[in-house]
Amino acid sequence: KNAYSGCIVSSVSDGSKDSLNKFLNRMDCAFIPNPVFDSHFIRVCTQKKAIKQYNTKLLRLVYVGRLSSEKGIMWILKVLNKIKKTVHFTLDIYGTGYLEEEVKLFLCENKLEHKIFLHGYVENLFEIYGDKDVLIQASEYEGFGLVVAEAIAFGVLPIVNDCKSGPKEIVKDFKYGYIYSKGDMDDFSLKIKLLSTKKVPNISV
Repeated sequence: KNAYSGCIVSSVSDGSKDSLNKFLNRMDCAFIPNPVFDSHFIRVCTQKKAIKQYNTKLLRLVYVGRLSSEKGIMWILKVLNKIKKTVHFTLDIYGTGYLEEEVKLFLCENKLEHKIFLHGYVENLFEIYGDKDVLIQASEYEGFGLVVAEAIAFGVLPIVNDCKSGPKEIVKDFKYGYIYSKGDMDDFSLKIKLLSTKKVPNISV
């Protein structure tokens, strides 16, 4: 801790700033959120959002992140498996991780291969977000939650949990998306069912 006494310390979210202040026994850590895109990229995103058409009969979900336990990927799949007969959805998963084989096995055992698709690591953000309706997130913890900011920039509505910091700060009390109680399958399911029964609202920043 003493090694940082003469340094300027910054964090990427209010929650992580509070944790750093407590850990370092100081009150002056700065909050500097991660940048998302440059001005040209924002203009392109805005143009694409303006012409984006939502499919009112199919809810197109997207997950972006590691396939690991702290990201909650298996939890998400278990929830979707429970509502697969009542909600018409697809889920595109972008990312890799040590749970990949477990994910594939779960999809096979529960006959979800026609609804949930694994794409691995993809760099093209337009491919990831361009035709999606809703981003879903179930992390145990986050520093900032860059994928949430990316999704909002593309007009994709995020459903995030209320983990200590990051995503809920970006969503800002339901202004840019939905927040559910972490670990509450019923609350998470309710948000998805709600969006499946009406047009997903277009969001802008």
